[in-house]
Amino acid sequence: NGWSTEQELLFLEKEGLSYNPDLVVLAYYVGNDQIDNAARNLFTYKDGKLEINRNRPISQSRMRSAYYFISSYSHFFNALMFTYWRIRALFGRQSGTDYDDAFAKYLLKDEPEEVRTTWRKTIALLEKMHQALKERDIPLVLLIIPDRLQEQSAYREKLGLEEKNLALDNPQMRIHDFADTNNIPVIDLLPAFKDAEEQYHYAKDFHWNPAGHERAANSAAGLISSFIKQT
Repeated sequence: NGWSTEQELLFLEKEGLSYNPDLVVLAYYVGNDQIDNAARNLFTYKDGKLEINRNRPISQSRMRSAYYFISSYSHFFNALMFTYWRIRALFGRQSGTDYDDAFAKYLLKDEPEEVRTTWRKTIALLEKMHQALKERDIPLVLLIIPDRLQEQSAYREKLGLEEKNLALDNPQMRIHDFADTNNIPVIDLLPAFKDAEEQYHYAKDFHWNPAGHERAANSAAGLISSFIKQT
């Protein structure tokens, strides 16, 4: 739950490489992956150097593990939690990150310094992942998942974002630049979702509904299979 590039890199190094994969596809969600890379702080990035943060616990607490266990088996528990968070929202007591507000900064033509700083760390994480795979002759493919703010003009209008100040493909261009430099194939799903008439997200949040998953699978499957080494 809630993984970003940091956790994905750690998992790849600790377990993923043991499977000796023919191909690694990194699904990168521009809506919050780079934001979480900065907030979770499992790695530090300073003076161009990426290091694991020894002061940051990686494992979940027992209470959090229990929460996920119960939520996996009890619809009643999930209904109670949903009601709890709805009540908090009614009284203006939101918890965690407002990703719409946080991600909007990444679409500005004039990027704030905090955005540039976060991207530097994220690119360093992608580079470390790429190098770990390259040493083992395992190809990497970057699958870029867009955010609904990029897809829906009506949603941007609802949040009061002015189109003249936005460069909607800023995040994708960051990843494309890195990929081009390192000769990494990219599957960019933004064209498949942008300005589509069908609803591809759940109404309550930014996750794909079944139609969204089907759209992504149909757009990516053929390209991904073409990258797999023929043996």
